[in-house]
Amino acid sequence: MFNKEQLQRFSIRKLTVGAASVLIGVSLMTEMSNNKVYADVRTTNENSTSQVHDNSDGNTLNLSTDLKSKADEAGTADSEVTNNSNAKVGGDGVTDNSNARNVEIKNIDDSKKDQQSGDAVAPKEKTANTIQKHEENVAKGTTVDSNDLQVTKVQADLAATKINGKASSVVSPQIKQIQAKYQTSKNPTLEKQINPTDRNSDGKVVVKAEDPSNYHYPRDLNNLIGEDKYIYQVLSLNNYGSRYPDSKLILSVNRNDSNDTNIYAYVIDNNGEIKTTATVGVDQNKNIDINGRGYRINNDGSSNIFIDGNKESTQNSSTVTSASGYYRWDGYHQYSNVNPIKQGYGLGSTTSNDYSAIGEIIPMYTESSVIKYYYYDDNDDLKEFKDSDLSLHPNVVVTGLTGQEFKIPNVDQYKQVIRGFYLTSKDKDIPTNFTGTLSQFSGDKYYKKVYYDFDTDTVEYSVLYHQISPDGTMKVCVYDDNGYPLTESREIAPNASTTFGKYNLTVRNPYVTAAPHEVQFIYKKLGSIIPVDENGNRIGDAIQFKNDPTDPAKALPGKVPSISGYHPKYVKVGDTVVPDSEDLSKDIEVKYVKSSTISVVYHDNTSNKDLSVKKTTGDEGTSFNYNPATDLATLEEKGYVLDEKDNKVPDIPTEFTATDQKVTIHLKHGTHTINQTTSPKQTIHYVYADGLAHQGKAADDNVQQLSFKRDGYNDEVTGVDHWNDWTPANSQYQAVDSPVIQGYTPDKLVVEKSTVNPTDKDIEVTVTYNADKQAAHVIYIDKTTNTTLASKDLSGNSDKDSGYNTKDKIGEYKSQHYVLVEDETNGKNVIFDHNDNDQTYHVYFVHGTHTINQTTSPKQTIHYVYADGLAHQGKAADDNVQQLSFKRDGYNDEVTGVDHWNDWTPANSQYQAVDSPVIQGYTPDKLVVEKSTVNPTDKDIEVTVTYNADKQAAHVIYIDDKTGKTLKVDNLNGVTSAKSGYTTKAAIDTYTGLGYTVVSDDTNGKEVVFDNDDAVDQAFMVHLSHGTITVTPENPGKPGEPINPGEGSANYPDGTDKTGLTDTVNRTITYVMIDGSKAPDAVHDSLSYTASKVIDKVSGQVLSTTWSRNQDFKDVDSPAVAGYTPDKKTVSNKDVAHDAADITETVKYNADAQKASVTYVDDKTGKTLKVDNLNGVTSAKSGYTTKAAIDTYTGLGYTVVSDDTNGKEVVFDNDDAVDQAFTVHLSHGTTTVTPDNPGHPGEPVDPDNPDGPKYPDGTEEYQVKRTGTQIIHYVGASDKTPADNKQTFIFTREITFDNVTGKIISKTPWNVQSYTFGKVDTPVIPGYHADKAVAGGETVTPDDLNKVITVTYAPDGGSGDNPGSNGGGDQGTTPTPDDQPDTTLPSDNNTDKDVEKDKQDKPEKVKKARKIIKTRITKQEHIGNAEKAEPLAEQEHNDQTVASPVKNEANEPQLPQTGEANTSVIGLLGMLVAGFAAILGFESSRSRKHKN
Repeated sequence: MFNKEQLQRFSIRKLTVGAASVLIGVSLMTEMSNNKVYADVRTTNENSTSQVHDNSDGNTLNLSTDLKSKADEAGTADSEVTNNSNAKVGGDGVTDNSNARNVEIKNIDDSKKDQQSGDAVAPKEKTANTIQKHEENVAKGTTVDSNDLQVTKVQADLAATKINGKASSVVSPQIKQIQAKYQTSKNPTLEKQINPTDRNSDGKVVVKAEDPSNYHYPRDLNNLIGEDKYIYQVLSLNNYGSRYPDSKLILSVNRNDSNDTNIYAYVIDNNGEIKTTATVGVDQNKNIDINGRGYRINNDGSSNIFIDGNKESTQNSSTVTSASGYYRWDGYHQYSNVNPIKQGYGLGSTTSNDYSAIGEIIPMYTESSVIKYYYYDDNDDLKEFKDSDLSLHPNVVVTGLTGQEFKIPNVDQYKQVIRGFYLTSKDKDIPTNFTGTLSQFSGDKYYKKVYYDFDTDTVEYSVLYHQISPDGTMKVCVYDDNGYPLTESREIAPNASTTFGKYNLTVRNPYVTAAPHEVQFIYKKLGSIIPVDENGNRIGDAIQFKNDPTDPAKALPGKVPSISGYHPKYVKVGDTVVPDSEDLSKDIEVKYVKSSTISVVYHDNTSNKDLSVKKTTGDEGTSFNYNPATDLATLEEKGYVLDEKDNKVPDIPTEFTATDQKVTIHLKHGTHTINQTTSPKQTIHYVYADGLAHQGKAADDNVQQLSFKRDGYNDEVTGVDHWNDWTPANSQYQAVDSPVIQGYTPDKLVVEKSTVNPTDKDIEVTVTYNADKQAAHVIYIDKTTNTTLASKDLSGNSDKDSGYNTKDKIGEYKSQHYVLVEDETNGKNVIFDHNDNDQTYHVYFVHGTHTINQTTSPKQTIHYVYADGLAHQGKAADDNVQQLSFKRDGYNDEVTGVDHWNDWTPANSQYQAVDSPVIQGYTPDKLVVEKSTVNPTDKDIEVTVTYNADKQAAHVIYIDDKTGKTLKVDNLNGVTSAKSGYTTKAAIDTYTGLGYTVVSDDTNGKEVVFDNDDAVDQAFMVHLSHGTITVTPENPGKPGEPINPGEGSANYPDGTDKTGLTDTVNRTITYVMIDGSKAPDAVHDSLSYTASKVIDKVSGQVLSTTWSRNQDFKDVDSPAVAGYTPDKKTVSNKDVAHDAADITETVKYNADAQKASVTYVDDKTGKTLKVDNLNGVTSAKSGYTTKAAIDTYTGLGYTVVSDDTNGKEVVFDNDDAVDQAFTVHLSHGTTTVTPDNPGHPGEPVDPDNPDGPKYPDGTEEYQVKRTGTQIIHYVGASDKTPADNKQTFIFTREITFDNVTGKIISKTPWNVQSYTFGKVDTPVIPGYHADKAVAGGETVTPDDLNKVITVTYAPDGGSGDNPGSNGGGDQGTTPTPDDQPDTTLPSDNNTDKDVEKDKQDKPEKVKKARKIIKTRITKQEHIGNAEKAEPLAEQEHNDQTVASPVKNEANEPQLPQTGEANTSVIGLLGMLVAGFAAILGFESSRSRKHKN
């Protein structure tokens, strides 16, 4: 595509002395050097660091786009328009391969200047006043009215302003001052919020961007060129240096038409006036003239490139290139300022250096989605999530031009939980209200800047950009005109640059500012649990941690997985694995060990199944110790019995082998005989139906119960009973007739018989009775007249309420003076009965009456007394009195009003016969007092009955209450109330001597007296009980000896001595460490108990035993063991009974959780490189060593200073209070490059470690080894010319650099600071004479290596071209050294010291220069010498330096590697040698160009 830079040479030959003197003098005074700086970001010194600036200041000035251009009528002038391709030029002056737009060129026509001279000053004054007013407002901090800078009329008047075509000598400071103030002044912050109603037709929320916050200076310029233009670059153009005023070149695009691809350019002089305007179409260019110097503006459209075989398109860019000089009548002239272009404003990063060319990506209208989700892939590259990876992609877009700003409020709402990834962006990285800058750059696009040779209009090279990261990092490479790369690819961060020294090209990242351009939620893949063996090899699938569904920045813990053939070394399967809180992407390794198993299987032969498998895992060769006795005892307690031959347990292995081992112990179920009976029954319930008057039970239940029995055996293991058949196999419940209940009918007349099985459940049958139909009648009767007054007929169901009562009817009759005699309804509602016959209720009334009465009361009294001489005397019973009453009554009938009298009632009467009272033990003399008739007028009667005593018997019975038996009976005889002479004392004394005690004695110990009960003999009970004696350890019994003093006493039983009255319970507390470490000693203690026993003194039996109360063992706190926690803090055994089994308590100590950290510290910087956090338990191995990290860091150039772990695996301590902290101190390793082992910048120091330290720039062989040369070059003797004489000397030194940072930290001095070569006699060639008799003796330094001395031969006899020949007078003369000028070629590597030396030596050298009269230099010789010298220069610089055969002080000395001429020396030499210019041939090398 592009042509490489061509070497161009210029010479001035055989001009007149006057013309040559003037030309050379002026040229040297304005610098002969034609250095050009092509700038992406470019300085004249290729090794200097370009400064890239971020123009953003956080403020935004809102722009109105509805403004009219102020500059379209600035005038027109001639210009040349060419297409960027080398197509033919048409007659209209426009070159275009396609239908490119014509370029409209508007320059100010000088021919019109004089016509408008009268108005020429006014616009300038108005503009200056406006600018001054604006400056004053800015200085005061007051609001600037945009109308203050409106210069519509000023622009119209510019057409009439006289412009002389060159820069004014008066510097106007207004523009510079405004620019400086705009760079610091603040405008109101952009506060535009998203309006949900701002949606396009697709439903997207559309945010419109506004001009960037650093658009202050361009806004002022918009007032000149029109606010419909969006300014993306402002360049300062200066042809002559800082002492001269700048012109401004403004590049802009149409902000109102996104389809407009033109560049709108404006040139403004230092007075703020538009001098030139140009519209440059796509794929076209435009040459403009500024103060006599040419500048070309290229608008490069999209072009196709091929990347890895894929066709890609690039976006539009612009390039401004300056001409190297200008032509006048006397030839080609150069400007004193080789790099006249400086960037004053640009979107995004800018630079402050000077350049010969500057390129820029043209801003474009974009519609961008600004809520983005990224993740780091496995190569740690940032990638964007696809929509399919997200649950919801925000529908928010921003529209506007590149570089404009926008604001997104409340960005937290867009955070998402993405499966398998966690959000790394911190809250501090994502502001709540996000302000960003629009960018047209993205990872799927390519961008290209093209740089041209101004003179030939050919492409020199191009720079290709490709964004490789969402943060704006670009990859750049320089290509030639054919599309082949000239350089390696480099990465440039946003707001940064890189320099390609060979091409004097500084490439800056065109990314739009360092400010964010989108809301970036950045995720990382969640780490995994990695199972590894002891060598760190993965042995199972990685198990990724799961997302915390409530927080996208968190993860949930995982579980230790089970790996077949392995077991975890430090943890257990299923244990929790917590993600690294500092880095959730970090994989957590779980170490496993390979092992075999020994399985002891307890097999149940009865059920043919394994009861348990004691499976133990261990490493091969380790011992195994297991005794099955305890487990067998446990199984026996569960009912198992051993089922092995000879009842012998098989042998158990004692060591783990390479394969799994298995031992089976066979057992069977123990059994015992069992019996069972069942008694199923049938119960028939008889109940009334719901809703009846009667509820619940209607008749007694009918119950039939049967009996079955069977036998079998019980399996003592399963507890399952195994039964034989039942006897009988089945039976029957008999049929039952339902009881008859009057007025009710049952729903089942018969409950039929049924067969019953032994296991049948009880049966309950319910028979329900429903009420029958019933009728009732209520009849009202007048009993006085024996007539029926009224009747009422009722109907209903049994026992139901009819709802009818007699209240109202009775009230009716009472009002007629009837008296209610009887109401068979009792005044209640009539309830139907349950008989089948009708119910009849009578209500009887009589006539109301009042009675007249007359009475008499005769009486009879009977007295009862004891006969004389008896124990009882006097009244034997209460008197019996009978009093009779006679009356006569009558009544008044209140219904009829008639009175009626009755007879006496009774007409007579009787005293009834009276039986004499029965007095027990006595007999009356009159058993009955007979009845007698009594008339109403009879007197009272008195009768006496006398009582005599009866015979009596009594019995005294002695009863043993304990046994319920009668010990003996004593029988007594007498008469009523007589004394017997008998007491119970003698018998009771006998029994108490045998251990009895008296419970009760009916005689109370008194003499027995006979009662008066003839029917029942007296019985006196003496109740005796067994006495008891209590034995204790203090008062024990004597087994076998009598308890009581009486003959035949019972003896003390066994177990009543002291031994049988005490007991002890022992306790043992054992401490066990789960990890097998030494545990605290066991604790032993015990409790003692005593008993008291109560003995029956009669039978000698122990009636009760009372032990001392339950006791508590003292609480024993588990001993503290550092780093361990017991499962029981305190062993507590309370309420222990005397008969409790001995207690064994086991306290298990579990290792505590421990933490450790390993911190890697860079001792050089003092910074922490990383911290690895470890988690484990007390005394456990962490599985972590520093080896991997140290290997990584040493691979990056670090050296280990110290390692607290000593390289061993970290073992957790037992300090719960303080986490372990290990520090690994690292220092920076260094590498020293020497002449024998020089560096190779960009290549790894260790080829086997390609990712390790690399040689930095400045360590190549040239920096440690330089070869100085002295070449004596002989010319002019045709084929007799001697070969060059070449001498060399090697300068050496050593350079040490930091392996980590790549920075050079020391350089040794060169082995010598300078070296002087020997001189060489010039060979004598017959027929020729040389201009030097002796040549050489030059001094080289490490910075000035190459010295070339030319010895020129001329034929003897002279030459007309040699002013000193004088017709041959000097032929054959060999010049002496003093007469020979120094012809050493100037080097690009001259140091400041060399330049100063040249200055000091100049007068003498000038004298020598004036003596150059014997040498004739032809163009051919000149070019030949240059061509021989070029390879020498190219060895060091990859540049082409043309040397003059004679050292002429007019040749400019240059600063090291810059090509910048020392203008003061050049100017002085120009003045001194101007008179000799006519005979001096010189050639100006085209020096290095620097582009941006």
